[in-house]
Parts: sequence; structure tokens; C-alpha cells
Amino acid sequence: LSVPNILTPKEDLLNDVFFIRNLPTSDAQLIITNRWGKEVFRSSNYQNDWDAESVPDGIYFYQLNTSEFDTFSGWVEVLRGQDP
Repeated sequence: LSVPNILTPKEDLLNDVFFIRNLPTSDAQLIITNRWGKEVFRSSNYQNDWDAESVPDGIYFYQLNTSEFDTFSGWVEVLRGQDP
């Protein structure tokens, strides 16, 4: 698995979703929390579709559980920034 550490949801088709490479086709549970531990996203069958639409820019923490791999956890930054 390859989990990104940045998400730039600016609708430019580059890093617009939290895309995990080699994600198993089923049975991938993803939980994303903010820095205070409040859950902002949960999926029991994640399909590379979290676009961070309902959260502000910042650092978020994820936990990914699958039956094929160990549990992965880490952080991802949401950065929309400003257009030049």
C-alpha cells in the first residue's frame, strides 16, 4: 500500500481525493480524525473517494484496517491553498 500525506482538493484533478495505491478492492475500513480526535470521515468499505469537502485545511490522522494487510496509521495534510 502507498498512502499519501497530502491532499489538494482544488478540483484540478490532481490529488483531489485521498487515493491509496494498491488498496484492496473490499474490506478496507478507513477512519479519519482531526487533531483533537474528532472523527470527520468513516468508511467500512473505502473506495478512494474521500475529498475532504467538509473539513478545513489542516492536518488529519487516518487509520486504515484491511484483512490483507496490517493496520496503517498516519497523517495527511489537506491543503487547498490559493490559486496564483
